[in-house]
Amino acid sequence: MGCGFCEAALSNTVGTLVVNCVVKPIGRQLDYVCRFHDNVEKLREKKRELADARKRLLLKIEEAKNRLLLIEDDVQNLQSRADETLSDMGTLEEEIQLNKRCLNWCPNWSWRYQLSKKAMKKIQDISELLDKFGQLGPVGYPAPTALPTIDFLCSKEFVFSKSSETAFYQIIEALKDENTNMIGLWGMGGVGKTTLAREVGSQAQNLICLTKL
Repeated sequence: MGCGFCEAALSNTVGTLVVNCVVKPIGRQLDYVCRFHDNVEKLREKKRELADARKRLLLKIEEAKNRLLLIEDDVQNLQSRADETLSDMGTLEEEIQLNKRCLNWCPNWSWRYQLSKKAMKKIQDISELLDKFGQLGPVGYPAPTALPTIDFLCSKEFVFSKSSETAFYQIIEALKDENTNMIGLWGMGGVGKTTLAREVGSQAQNLICLTKL
């Protein structure tokens, strides 16, 4: 009885190994062959989806460049991957077309298996790429800009009027205020607004350690 039980257990184990090691791989291979046309059509559909996503991305990149934005590195990398994938797709489609006559009139099961397997792998790659398109954030960001500088006039010959002196010290005090973002000067033409602004810039460098105004 013990031997019978062992033989039965061994038989089941061997049967399982045969199924896992022989039957299942053969089943996958047959699936690639039988679904060849379906896989090729799915691949072409995915190619169209990727081409459309790439086109939309290029429009966004062009719009960002027109707004003088810099393009994010991950956006450029995604565009490059899409270009490379579409190029590979063209190569694979050429391979399919070259063997189409043989596959239709005298099916070459080895070729059908290999091409179908390649198509499934490419479908998976494109699907992952399309997911990245869907997760993409802003394509561009503003370029860092330096504050404009002023070529300051020499102040040796600058003479304050009573009104300009008052305005001068008011501006200096305003510059010391961290909450000040912008200071405006107004008045009639020719009263010395530009000269006063330059003098303020020159004095501010010494008084409050500003290097740029």
